[in-house]
Amino acid sequence: MDFQEGKFLFQIHYINHCCQIQYVKIGVRLKKYILNLLWLQVNLSLTLKDLELLRRKNHIKPLKNNAFLIPMLVFI
Repeated sequence: MDFQEGKFLFQIHYINHCCQIQYVKIGVRLKKYILNLLWLQVNLSLTLKDLELLRRKNHIKPLKNNAFLIPMLVFI
């Protein structure tokens, strides 16, 4: 899979109906960033409903092993 610059690989972990996200910037050492998505909590947790909504709007692209490729929007 070719990763485009400016995108992040998100590993999704389902815990109590909530998706805890571990995020890694492709091609760069592991570093934490806060992704600015209007409705996204600062702790970067997504509900399954939020995840499905993003998927339907093509904001996320499913990868293997429950990982998703999500376009980088804004650094804050």
